[in-house]
Amino acid sequence: MKNLKTLAAVVALSAGFAGANAALAQTTTPATTDPAPTSCRPTDPCYDVLPSQSSVTNQSFDGTTLSRLDLQVDAALNGVKAASTAVANSLKLEGRELDKMEANQSLTHGDVVAELNATLPSVVGDVDLSATAIGNTVSANVDAIGDIKVTQVVNRDPTAKINAYLGDIDGNVNIAATAMANNV
Repeated sequence: MKNLKTLAAVVALSAGFAGANAALAQTTTPATTDPAPTSCRPTDPCYDVLPSQSSVTNQSFDGTTLSRLDLQVDAALNGVKAASTAVANSLKLEGRELDKMEANQSLTHGDVVAELNATLPSVVGDVDLSATAIGNTVSANVDAIGDIKVTQVVNRDPTAKINAYLGDIDGNVNIAATAMANNV
């Protein structure tokens, strides 16, 4: 995957529009930290003595991650919500207990770009536009965790941009462009 590009066609609607565009270069979701299935249920006394595990991951992405959404809605009658998201490396850990997470390395050497271009001359309702570019992200949803060692490197700054032409908007307008190099 040297070059991951996602393009969305121009959209013209006469009603409300909700859309999202996403480019994910590498997403790692290891198996949960719960051990192999057993007859032990969460309400059983044996549940708390099952062994925990450790996680060692390495991710490296050298190409370009591009998410671009071109949106044109001539007349929206129920608001407009659109998002463009680009993520180079993503790691999510889930489970009950994790003794340690070591040597987690996320390396991004390419461009990470999220772009949203919107033309909205007439909208009845709210307008919500967002563009998010993330180089490396790690998240853990674990009840208990021990030692954590995370190394994240981004060689180029991620870019998030929104170009919006807004005409007559009968509602609230929320526009957010967010660029993150490393997120834990």
